[in-house]
Amino acid sequence: MSERADKAKNSKKRNALIIVGVAAIALLGFGAWLLLRGGSGTETADASGPLTVEAANGTVGVSVQAVSVAEPFQSVTLRNRAAGFLQWTAAEGAAVASGDPVVIMDDAELRRTLARDELSLDQARVNLEKAVAAESRARTELESKRVLFSAKAATQEQLDAAAEALSSAEFARRAAALSLEQASLAVEQSRAGLRDATLRAPFAGLVTRAAFQAGDFVPANSQIASVVDSSRILFRAEVDEYDIGKVREGLVATVTVPALDERAFRARVEFMSPQAEVLNSIAVFRVGVAVDNAGFELRPGMGADVVIQVSSEKGIVIPLKAVTTVRERSYVDIVGESGEAETVRVELGTNDGRNTVVTEGLEAGTLVILPGAAPIPAAAEKSAAGTSIIPISVPGTGGR
Repeated sequence: MSERADKAKNSKKRNALIIVGVAAIALLGFGAWLLLRGGSGTETADASGPLTVEAANGTVGVSVQAVSVAEPFQSVTLRNRAAGFLQWTAAEGAAVASGDPVVIMDDAELRRTLARDELSLDQARVNLEKAVAAESRARTELESKRVLFSAKAATQEQLDAAAEALSSAEFARRAAALSLEQASLAVEQSRAGLRDATLRAPFAGLVTRAAFQAGDFVPANSQIASVVDSSRILFRAEVDEYDIGKVREGLVATVTVPALDERAFRARVEFMSPQAEVLNSIAVFRVGVAVDNAGFELRPGMGADVVIQVSSEKGIVIPLKAVTTVRERSYVDIVGESGEAETVRVELGTNDGRNTVVTEGLEAGTLVILPGAAPIPAAAEKSAAGTSIIPISVPGTGGR
C-alpha cells in the first residue's frame, strides 16, 4: 500500500508542475500582446486601460480622384471647302494670333469667277432698270388709251392691247428683279469662296500639323492644318455615378504630372457632361478640369492624376470608428478626468470614411476610447446593496 501511495503522490506533483508551467506561458504571451498593442502610432494602451487616441485639431477633406491625359483647352482642324492647289501654309509650331492666316489656297480661278459674277450682276442691274422703264411706259400708254377710249377716239382692241402690253412689262420687270437677285447671290458665293481660300486661326495658338505643302493639290474638305490653344490645358476625368453628385463647376482640383517629377498644378472644374457614358458596365461622367499653362510646361498627351477637392473642414478630428450612432445621435466614449470611462454626445461634421470632424462635444487633448479594446471601469455607483460597477458600452457595436 505504501508503494501505491508514493506513486499517487508523485503523479500529483507532476500535474501541479504542468499547470504552473502552462500558466506562466499564458502570462508571458499576454504581456507580449499588451506590449505590442501599446506601440502603434498615436493610439495608446497600458495593462489596465483600453486603446485610446487623442482628439486633436486638424482638417478632414473629401475628394474625388481620377486618371487623365492632358489635351489643349481649344483645338480646331482647318479644312478647305473647295478642291484646289495649296499656295502657302504656316509652318508646324508657328505661333498665330486670332485672325491670322494659316492656309492660303491658290485663288486665281476664284478671282476670275468672282469677276464674271460681278459683270453678270451689273448686267442684271441694267436689265432691271430697262424693265422698270418699259413697265412705266406701258402703264402711261394704257392710261392714254383709256382717255382716248372714253372720248371715242380709241377702239376696244387698242385698249386691250395696251393692257396686255402693261402686263407683259410687269412680268419682264419681275423676271429682271429675280435675275438681279440670282446674280447677287452668285457674287456673294464667289466672294465667300475667295474668303474661304484663306483659312484663318479662330483663336491665338500654335500650328500643330501641316498635312500638305505648297504646290500640292488638296481635295475638298481635307484636313490641312490644326491650331491648338495650349495656354490652358484640359484634363477630362472620368467620375462614376456615385461621386458625380459631389462635383460642381468651380471646385478646386489638383493635377499631379509624373512626367514633370510629380509636380502638382492648381486647377478648377470647368464643366461636367450632362449624360453618363457606360464603360465596362459602369456609368461614368466626363469632368473637365482646366489648368493655366502660361509657361507651356504642360504638353498635350501627358498623363496626370486628378484630385478634385469636394469639401474640407477644420476642427477637432477623431477616428470615425470611435463614434457610435443611435437614432441619429452620435456618442463617443472618452477617458474622464478621474481616469474613468465616460460617454459624451457629439455633433459631427465632414468625414472621409476614416476620420471625422467633431463640431461640438469634444475638446482638443481629450482621450477617445477606440472600439475593440479591453474596457476600463466606469464611475462606481453606491446602492443599499453595496458597490456596483457599471461597464461602458463598446463604440461601434450599436449598443446603448
